[in-house]
Amino acid sequence: MKNRKIWIGCLAALLILAVFLAGTAAGAVFHNRISWAANRLIHVRHTVLRHGNLLTDGADGFLRDLERRLDLPEELYIYLPLYIRFDGDGQIRTLDGSVQGQDRRGRLWRYSLSYDRSQSDKMTVWRERRPGQEDTSKTPLAPLFALMEGVDLQQLLARQTSEGDWTLTYEKPRAFTAGEGPLEYLPGDADGDGIQSGVASLDVLENGGYVTGFDVSLTGPEGPEKGQSYTYIMEPVYTSPRQIQQAEEQRQIQAAKDADGWLAGSQTNEDMYFFLDEETGWRLVVTDAALGSRFYVLERTRDGGDSWERVNGDPFAGNIGVAEGLVFFDQNWGFAGLAGASGAYSRMFVTQDGGESFSQIQLPMDAVTQLPDEGERFGFTLDDYVYLAMPEAENGTVTVTALPEGGGDGILFRSEDRGLTWEWVR
Repeated sequence: MKNRKIWIGCLAALLILAVFLAGTAAGAVFHNRISWAANRLIHVRHTVLRHGNLLTDGADGFLRDLERRLDLPEELYIYLPLYIRFDGDGQIRTLDGSVQGQDRRGRLWRYSLSYDRSQSDKMTVWRERRPGQEDTSKTPLAPLFALMEGVDLQQLLARQTSEGDWTLTYEKPRAFTAGEGPLEYLPGDADGDGIQSGVASLDVLENGGYVTGFDVSLTGPEGPEKGQSYTYIMEPVYTSPRQIQQAEEQRQIQAAKDADGWLAGSQTNEDMYFFLDEETGWRLVVTDAALGSRFYVLERTRDGGDSWERVNGDPFAGNIGVAEGLVFFDQNWGFAGLAGASGAYSRMFVTQDGGESFSQIQLPMDAVTQLPDEGERFGFTLDDYVYLAMPEAENGTVTVTALPEGGGDGILFRSEDRGLTWEWVR
């Protein structure tokens, strides 16, 4: 405390000197150095790492040393991953990471930690107050200590034949699937809520899906095992393939409601969605696939996607390909496009009864007397205009553009009777 008062007195004197030097080049340099020194005085703290052996002091030894120097929040959360490098005797060599938490007055504080035993026996802590509230979705620090209590670190270090340092990594929970390992389940109450939750075995991963929980990884030194990593997980929550599918479906439904048009499928769910409003929507569901093409059925929802009913088992009349688009302009009138697997051509289908039946539209190509200028320059013929862009409707008039392979200027057609008949526009 006495040294701190001396520092504050010196800093005050230097600030007075900075006022006299203001406006000069020397003053600018001096001011920057004073600012740097003031920041360090306000934010930086040092404390000796007395409990720095993971075997004898436990993983929470560094935290006990921090608490001697700082008035830490009762609950701390990981802001940046915590990395602890230690030797074969469990002695910590380096420590880096960032934690944060709220004090008793609800103020959010962040603590950036740094320690290098080769440079000093003290940990350096950059402490700063942050705006906003604590994000409790971040990973609490406390489960790390429960995890390490369950790890037989002595045995793990003893079976390592290579000399060198180990690295402990603790970060936000990750998802683990079958075959990722070594992954070992540890029984225990990681979050301290008095309940040991999650599955009690990792054998469920044989059915697919993944587990998430509180986990810590210990990576050995380079050698015969090439830095083998051992991961331990506590209170793992299992997510089945069906749950993954349902979550992806809900994500797509919400995205489709938010989209201005149809929503194409994703890598995990190739179904195509379109919502007319918050409650009414349709989707083209993939039922089979072959050689790049898809088979579809059409389903409809009237309750915002909570339930679906099949309204058409073959909306494309036996044709296969890849859904190009799906759009409805009211409860009954809509269009569905189907592109060939190569994407070089497409067909368009119209429904007047909410998707219960579709008919393929036939454009009067024989009525076209002039190709677009671009087509004339490249020597196109009508046979090149085989890709139909999804229709646009305004005030009861719907238009469709026939495009050449690869895109470019197209031939525009118009319908005034909801897609039953068409006329060439230009």
